Amino acid sequence: MVTATPDQLPLVREHERVDFVGSLTAGQLQPYWERARAIYYPTGLEAFGYPLAEARVSGRWIVARNTEQNREIAGPALAPYSVGDVESLRQAVRSVSAADPMPDPAPNDPDSYFEWLVGVR
Repeated sequence: MVTATPDQLPLVREHERVDFVGSLTAGQLQPYWERARAIYYPTGLEAFGYPLAEARVSGRWIVARNTEQNREIAGPALAPYSVGDVESLRQAVRSVSAADPMPDPAPNDPDSYFEWLVGVR
């Protein structure tokens, strides 16, 4: 499942294993989160890390690049891989076959976040 349209991802638009669902509200996305074992997030740029944070809050594994930002946002739910290293990607995917991580909403609590960010509650 991809929350994009075929026009947004022309390289995979014809692939039989890609299901384009387009933009969804949080409520519409919830049934997909419940069925997912993990999310795969290959991008090298994510300004705020929302998909990673949502997966962590939902108790889902996150297969994503092994970067400082991804480690911070995804925390213990991260199954990291190194770009260009097929074996590290293979190991990351295999690692998600273990028990699911516990849902971890605490790092994304708005009060805690803004207290950390600007020192106010």
